[in-house]
Amino acid sequence: MSRQMERDAPAPSTEEVFGALDDETCRCILDQTADEPLSASEIAGVCGVSSSTAYRKIRLLASAGLLARTTRVRVDGNHASQYQRSFAAVVVFPGDEGLEVSVLAEEWVDDSEGTDPLSRDTYERLSDAGGP
Repeated sequence: MSRQMERDAPAPSTEEVFGALDDETCRCILDQTADEPLSASEIAGVCGVSSSTAYRKIRLLASAGLLARTTRVRVDGNHASQYQRSFAAVVVFPGDEGLEVSVLAEEWVDDSEGTDPLSRDTYERLSDAGGP
């Protein structure tokens, strides 16, 4: 399954992204899932939280567009969900109605051909705001 965020998924709100990034357990999950996907029980173990807390934080991170769920396929047919950090950059910039956030998947950050509408849009909005 692809780690790329669905382009037609609703964009997370600034509050959702900031709320997730402000949470210590969420930051631990993002750190631990940067290189390889982990199951919820593995996340609970490495972050030192209960399973119910791990699932709650996973839902928070997923709704903020920061964590992707895939399926770990096993030969015995007992497949398991696993989670991995799904972004390369979080861009914060001033918008028309306050701060705005764009969560960029790795594929979207290096858009050297300028073909990705989100990358172009984000770049244009940053330029309009006095950024890069």
